[in-house]
Amino acid sequence: MTIKELEERTGMPRANIRYYEEQKLISPQRLPNGYRDYSEEDANTLEKIKLLRQLHLDIDTIRMVQQGTLTLEQALFNQLTRLEGDKNAIDRALEVCRKLERSGVEYGALEPKVWLEELKKPLLPPLPAEKPSTLFKRPEPPREPPTEAQLWTWRNPAHDHPWMRFFARVIDIMLTGLIIDLLGWLVIPAYAAIEKSTFVEWFLSVCLLAFTLALEPLWLHYWGYTPGKWIFGLKIRDRNGEKLSVSEGYARAFRIFKEGYGFNIPFYNLYRLWKGRRHCVDGEDCPWDADEDYLYGHEERKLYGLYAAGAYILSFVVAFVMISETHLPRHREPEGLTLEQFSENYNYVLKVNHLDGYNLMQPDGTFRKESSTSSGGVVINISGLNGIPVRYVVKDGVLREVVLTTVNDPDGGICRWSLNREQLYLLAFSGAGEDKGLFSYRRDGWVKAWEKAGITPWEDTSFEYRDFKVTIDCDVSGYTGKGSDYLFPEEGKEQSLTRTVTISWMGEDDG
Repeated sequence: MTIKELEERTGMPRANIRYYEEQKLISPQRLPNGYRDYSEEDANTLEKIKLLRQLHLDIDTIRMVQQGTLTLEQALFNQLTRLEGDKNAIDRALEVCRKLERSGVEYGALEPKVWLEELKKPLLPPLPAEKPSTLFKRPEPPREPPTEAQLWTWRNPAHDHPWMRFFARVIDIMLTGLIIDLLGWLVIPAYAAIEKSTFVEWFLSVCLLAFTLALEPLWLHYWGYTPGKWIFGLKIRDRNGEKLSVSEGYARAFRIFKEGYGFNIPFYNLYRLWKGRRHCVDGEDCPWDADEDYLYGHEERKLYGLYAAGAYILSFVVAFVMISETHLPRHREPEGLTLEQFSENYNYVLKVNHLDGYNLMQPDGTFRKESSTSSGGVVINISGLNGIPVRYVVKDGVLREVVLTTVNDPDGGICRWSLNREQLYLLAFSGAGEDKGLFSYRRDGWVKAWEKAGITPWEDTSFEYRDFKVTIDCDVSGYTGKGSDYLFPEEGKEQSLTRTVTISWMGEDDG
């Protein structure tokens, strides 16, 4: 029979059963799967132990009776002698207590010596030992198993709550993942946007599970719970009711990693989780607890559902903030961006959006630089930038304009509208000015600003979005398809195209 059936049969708590097994008073068989199989003889032995313990016989005496080195008659005779002596002492204390109470004496006037002498008066001697051979000096008894009062109430053992145990660890994994993500986010700003292959995702999940299980022994040893177990009121202690040592915790954690999650190998991990649930449903300890006789308990948590929901909401909010913050410009300056900050924003946008086909901008904001000065500030001319020359206008160290110029192919080929390039520059530039907070910055708004303005690629137009003005000047001849993204050369005509897109930050100096 299982230990759950044995509990029901004998009415004895699991902790006591495990203790008597540890003391070698019962010896259940081990099944091939490692679980104990208790026999009728074990149940009968436990009922005998229960009777003798209620007669206040100690474990050593019961063991000697069981081994035949002391007869039951001799053990009961010795116990009767002790109980009679204890009874006489209690009766005498009862009599002295009555006298003291009737005397009406106050504590301040109490004369202890008089009453101590009173206690020494005629005590009935213990019964004579008619069988000297049965008297022996008993060794100091070992520590008794912890009582329910010393531990906790076992009416709701944790193996009756397999889903609570599962979701408790899910919460632990989730909270550990949040800590790792936050650390990664602090070290690598674009951490949340890093693309990962399926294998890398699986490998990281294994590492996350392993890291969670590496933290669990520390939680259990120093606090007595993990965060998830505390939420659901689940306890785990050793056979003596003490918190698990760190070494015990790590040995248990490895077995959970191996036998509970199957090293998180796809599909096999689902099988191991199902097996763990079957153990709980059948009233058995899971493999990582069975051999060590770890004790489980369940404390009622009236608001555990609210606590669990709070943990999930916290996880969602932190993940949302991380992802949202990832898509904000790297530099957000109310008084405008320097060219170097703009270049870092540009490269950051490429990284976050995985645009590997674009060249990275140099720290000085150039790809190939030709510089000249003009009135009102510094003008930097850039050529050879994926076919689109770029010019920056810097005033007083602050970037004011980005000018992109598209010219036709001298051979008269097809011309294409490079919207992505224009969006990239606006996104990189968007860090200038006010109103760039987590909830006020809408990345999709900046990306779709062109669409919302309803612009036509090859016609003169302008629109404003937030603190920026976009002006498009087109000079097109010898092409067809002006209403689409592509221009096709007309036969027999000379092709000419100059398209200039100016993105201007309307700072305080511009009114």
